[in-house]
Amino acid sequence: MKKSIIAVLLVITLSSFSAFAAMDGTLNVATAVQGVNLIGVFAPNTAAPTGNAAQDWNASYTASEVNTATETAVGVVHTRSNNRTGYKVTMAAGPLSSTGTTTVYLGYIAKAYNGETLSGTSTYDAAQTTTSGDAATIINTGNLTGISTNSRDVKIEIPNFETALEGSYTGTITFTYTANS
Repeated sequence: MKKSIIAVLLVITLSSFSAFAAMDGTLNVATAVQGVNLIGVFAPNTAAPTGNAAQDWNASYTASEVNTATETAVGVVHTRSNNRTGYKVTMAAGPLSSTGTTTVYLGYIAKAYNGETLSGTSTYDAAQTTTSGDAATIINTGNLTGISTNSRDVKIEIPNFETALEGSYTGTITFTYTANS
């Protein structure tokens, strides 16, 4: 009889475990990560901003006056992105001109460097007058696996500086950031 009571108690115990066993539960979560697609132009030797706040990334920078024909550092371009498919940046040298009785144009070469390695050049030919030089791709990433920061030092060379007409010349180098699709 002891054996049957133990057997009955065992059956009751096992059935109560299955009757009161914990059920599976789920908690669904979701989030959205905003795109980070930043480009900034800064003074030479300026480190990239550490954050993703747009106000920390300068849209433009005015370089110091270049008074020589030799290659001179005029700025640095920093980018930051988390775009899965990557991005590219192009650089185009715009007209370098001096206004007075007539407008005079001065040719120059804009160069972008990744450290000591030349990434690309864009030449503004004075004969082109108002047309910018060909855009050169200076950064071209593939797919990204995390947030990525890239920088390029920008230098210009004015080959005919020593023989140019007098005047104050101004111009623009345009950097275009394009997210890959």
